[in-house]
Amino acid sequence: MSKSLRVLSTIVVFALMGSIVFAYAPVIKPMPDIYIGDNEDSPGTVDNNLFRFSDALDLDAYVDDEDSTISELVWSFIEGTGTDLLINGISQLAGPGDAVNADALSKDIRSVKATIDLWDESNCTQIGTYPDLDPDPALPFASASTLNEVVTFFCSDGALVDSDQVIVQAVDNDNDRISETTIWELVGECDDFTGDTDGWFYQGFPGADFIPATSANNGTALGLVTDDTTNRFAWWVSPDISGITAGELYKIKWTLSTNQTNQDLVPATRCRVGDLQLNYAYTMTVQSDGTTNPNAPTASAKAYNQYIEALTASDMQLFFDVYDFTNPGDFGTVWLEEACLYTASESSLGTWTDESVPALNATGWAWAAVTGFTLPTSGVSGGLQMTTTDAQVDTFGFWFTGGLSFTADQLYKAAFTITCNTSNPGWSMMRASSDDLQLPNRLTVYTAPGAIQPDADGETYPLFFTPPDSIGSTNTFTMAFEYGDFEDNKGGTLTLTDVTLQRQAIPE
Repeated sequence: MSKSLRVLSTIVVFALMGSIVFAYAPVIKPMPDIYIGDNEDSPGTVDNNLFRFSDALDLDAYVDDEDSTISELVWSFIEGTGTDLLINGISQLAGPGDAVNADALSKDIRSVKATIDLWDESNCTQIGTYPDLDPDPALPFASASTLNEVVTFFCSDGALVDSDQVIVQAVDNDNDRISETTIWELVGECDDFTGDTDGWFYQGFPGADFIPATSANNGTALGLVTDDTTNRFAWWVSPDISGITAGELYKIKWTLSTNQTNQDLVPATRCRVGDLQLNYAYTMTVQSDGTTNPNAPTASAKAYNQYIEALTASDMQLFFDVYDFTNPGDFGTVWLEEACLYTASESSLGTWTDESVPALNATGWAWAAVTGFTLPTSGVSGGLQMTTTDAQVDTFGFWFTGGLSFTADQLYKAAFTITCNTSNPGWSMMRASSDDLQLPNRLTVYTAPGAIQPDADGETYPLFFTPPDSIGSTNTFTMAFEYGDFEDNKGGTLTLTDVTLQRQAIPE
């Protein structure tokens, strides 16, 4: 082929490219799981066992298509195992191949309306817009419904189809709801303490400076009670949680309330999670130590989300701590109404934005003097250093930097790289909180058999935190590097050699 012919061929190809029309398929965004309750349809004390969920979600909000009008796309579905579900009064497809023609087959659930109504036909059938009540409204749930399956949703533009799978489950004596997030997977079931403690147990041991907070259980929540005259501390602890994956991101949703009407006087609550071998523990403290305390619990239940990365594959436990060392001052009962554990791969998160961190020296960070403890020896050789000897006990100190600007509605990840010149140091701790002490989060790395404590090569530890929902008096935050040596056989030099800070939208 001559050079001129090759040039002509290239020109023709580029000319033709201008006339080609590309067709884009619909792209379904991750959809939430759907839980159909019966509380809304059970007036008074009568349990009708009607499992229907009106306007569960808006289909138009869960799809993108570059060359189609969203409202004209065709939606359909297939059940995983059953034949019990109606969506907008329409039953499932005969097979996945029918999704592209769902409108011609009268299976287009979007043609009825964008927001979908779900009916569990195993319990009550839909006749027009009215339920056909079970002859015995008090029929036990177990013999009234078995809906619990994976449902596949399809979206078609008439030529191309996309799909997504969600859990659809009927839940007795519960409210209609969708899962809070689209990337999170619930681990086991939420503990709601209805009728029992869900295997959680109370622990309250007296110490040198406190006595146990009193346990409480009102049939729907676990409580811890303090008074206005004595130092109090105790906790509830969950059963072992297995199936943990090291390196995965977890979210614990803690739902708290209190009978204390003044948010400035609510006893401190520590939401704590760690592995059984005591390699590490994450804590999120909900306290009333600020000038104002808009994030403290109230009589109305409030949800607090704690984000952690599992540092080992060992079983986890959750701890609900309450302590009160302010007398007179804080007092009352704090209730744990629900605890839910979710997991998500960090690969499913969005894009991180890098934030700057002050230099690791005595200018960018300050050394703290802590009342009541012996201070470690501080230094700045190769980073921020703290040193204790084997003979020291009750030793605690920290480096901190503050005045860092929060961006609202963001998940922050601070990664601390720490080295140690011995194999038996004390506790390494990393902390972040708003500058006015709202919702401090801390990661503590213990010294234990097979532990993950810092070594000569350095270990990197992630600490996740979010801005408080109510910022309070300031919109800035503090990070700290802490060292606690409380035994006479531990010691060494910890060096913080690097800190990186990133943020992204809080994952949903």
